Amino acid sequence: MQSDQVTLPELMDVESVYTCLRELDKLKDAVYKTEEGGFDEVLESVVNRDLYHAVIEIMKQTGGGNDPQSREAGIERLKAALQAIPVVKLQIAVPLPTKSLKTIHTWVKANLHDPAVLDTEVSPELLGGVRISFNGKFSDKSVAAKWPEVWKAVQEEGKQPAVREGG
Repeated sequence: MQSDQVTLPELMDVESVYTCLRELDKLKDAVYKTEEGGFDEVLESVVNRDLYHAVIEIMKQTGGGNDPQSREAGIERLKAALQAIPVVKLQIAVPLPTKSLKTIHTWVKANLHDPAVLDTEVSPELLGGVRISFNGKFSDKSVAAKWPEVWKAVQEEGKQPAVREGG
């Protein structure tokens, strides 16, 4: 009996997804090897701990995963699940500390009610704030987007006569 549910490791950003996909490719290359560098050795030495547990779980779902075909099928299911994780693209003015990215990631997951990964891009021209793209939608909450309004307000203030106190 095969469950459609695939347990994935906790991933925060697209680079983590790419790393897992590369590790799964190495594991897939080792499926048919019986000598040194075989499946079990690559699983133990190359695959990160969280992905290791996902591989073990999917191997159990595919009837034990002891034959090369079921191992390969399990790896392909994991790869497909990783590639299907939604991506939230963030353009930010400056690199954010890991703690801030973790906070954003936690908020995104809680509000989407599903796993998602962040794809961050540093764009100094934003001056501050963020541009967010997700699922075909875009929101610009950058300082650069608000700058024309701010500049206009500053110019309008400059045209007002100065009010002097006490005089």
